[in-house]
Amino acid sequence: MKIKFTKDLRGRILNQDIVLTNITLEEAIQRLKNLGYDITKLSAYAKRVCDSYKLNRILGKLRDVDEEKSKILIRENILNLYGDDIGDNCLNVYLVAYCVNKYPELSVISAVKKFFEEEEIRKAPHQIRTIVTTGLSDGVFLNIIEPNGKVIDVSFINKWTYVRLDNVFNEIILRTEDDVVNRNRFLIYDNIIKEKIDFQTNVEEGIIKQQKKTRLVYEIKGTNEKIALKYLKKRLDLEFSIKYANRNCVMRELFSIIENISCLGEFTIFRFDFKNFFESVDARKIYDNYIEDTNLKRFEKNLLKQLTELYNYCYAGLPTSNAFVEIIASRFDLILKSKFRDKGLCFYARYVDDGILVFNEFVEKKYIQELLDETIEEVFNMPRVRLNMSKTCYLTKCDGDSKFDYLGYQFVKNGRGNKTSFQFGIADSKIEKYQNKIDCIFKAYIKDNNIELLRHRLLYFISRSVFYTNTNSRFSSLGKWDVNGVIENYCLLRKYMKNTRKLIPNTKVFLRNSIHDKCLRNGLSGKRKPYFLRGDGAQIYSIAHGLEKNKTIIFHPNIGWDAEYLKAQILKLDSSIDLRKKSYRELSKIYYHILEL
Repeated sequence: MKIKFTKDLRGRILNQDIVLTNITLEEAIQRLKNLGYDITKLSAYAKRVCDSYKLNRILGKLRDVDEEKSKILIRENILNLYGDDIGDNCLNVYLVAYCVNKYPELSVISAVKKFFEEEEIRKAPHQIRTIVTTGLSDGVFLNIIEPNGKVIDVSFINKWTYVRLDNVFNEIILRTEDDVVNRNRFLIYDNIIKEKIDFQTNVEEGIIKQQKKTRLVYEIKGTNEKIALKYLKKRLDLEFSIKYANRNCVMRELFSIIENISCLGEFTIFRFDFKNFFESVDARKIYDNYIEDTNLKRFEKNLLKQLTELYNYCYAGLPTSNAFVEIIASRFDLILKSKFRDKGLCFYARYVDDGILVFNEFVEKKYIQELLDETIEEVFNMPRVRLNMSKTCYLTKCDGDSKFDYLGYQFVKNGRGNKTSFQFGIADSKIEKYQNKIDCIFKAYIKDNNIELLRHRLLYFISRSVFYTNTNSRFSSLGKWDVNGVIENYCLLRKYMKNTRKLIPNTKVFLRNSIHDKCLRNGLSGKRKPYFLRGDGAQIYSIAHGLEKNKTIIFHPNIGWDAEYLKAQILKLDSSIDLRKKSYRELSKIYYHILEL
């Protein structure tokens, strides 16, 4: 059987510093036996050896067995250790076997010495002798290796070396891009499958303010809990084949329909919204009615049940809340569409708690509301789940001028009957949010007088920022593109930039003049106006220009800003930053944090 050695032993790296203890495992056990298995009476060095193998976990069993069975117990216990739980003496056994296997032509001491030399770790001759002595002695005592360091029990070494991680879990770990989390992945996975997750202590309640209202949000503090919740969410996604709505896809289809809807003899549009949706959906009912009888593993179900008993509703901040809501809401979608199938329903979409219905005939408002309420009662059967009537919008072809917002866009209906037409734009609340951001940018400039920083902030604001998120190449090549920015969020308005009669006037003014207007309102006129905003610059540094030209900053060394260019931009903004040995991803983060307000 071939041995699969690795320098990463269950999250404990072989080239980590080793604290030397010149006492063997056999000697420590003998002293422990002489003291009636009272670890507290051991010397500090003997305690360190016992802790290295975590003998305290099997102390009761060791007391009642002979030496050979005690070796079996210790070997079994070793296979339950991960990360920092693998102490230095225990690691020495594996290190010796690893070095002898890697350099078979050398003696044990020479092999270990060469390993440290190649890893550029300085070890004195007496330190190497101590590592070899304890590693060989303990390995021979446990019947793992021979006195020359060669492996006796290949099966044990392979079990020790190779721990099969669930593919879903492994993907979650890789996407954290965190060396510490990656190193402790085996211990984290072991804690999850053994249900050693504390959702009560390591999850904290918080309140955030959003648009003049407060929301209850939970923050996950513990690493184990963060990974466990992400893992459980992904497992639910797979088990229930959850497909989360894509905003751009939804809006692209809606735009296509609204652009041509005036050609219909009749039409009805009904936009609705669930009130406090996440805080209204009963997580316990979803577990009982949907999750309990699935093919999820027992430990997964137990953790989910524990979570729902602690947190009754699908609160924001808990990754599983998104999956819980979609499990039941997808059933709502199916039933609602079936109820309207004979009423000319030509488009339906729900993006989390925001829904819209478009009919190719006239449908009474009361009838739509009644069927919505009926479906909510039938599917959710939860008293807190209801429509937010203040955000409900109903319009037909026969109605006069009206408007509605959906997913940040605004649609304005002009005229009625055969003279109906639509204009498109950005919702007023979103325009206000972006104007506040622009205002903050200029106020920061007035305070720091850093004109280059102002230019970069405005350039970034009017551009699409494209990041390639790639997990650490040492572990995986997984990656994805993240695209952000106001012109990305409202990219569907680009086609109206040349023929602006289809743009809502308020949106047109915002796109063309918002930056220039905020500049003036902050007292930056005449000679005080930044040089790049004078003359044609007023239009070049406008959201309209960025949107029309699809202005993009790509953070990728091969197809966007290369590393040297990115460094140059950073140093323009802050020449004191040391950029030596920084990865491209680290450079991107530095640039982003400099711009951040």
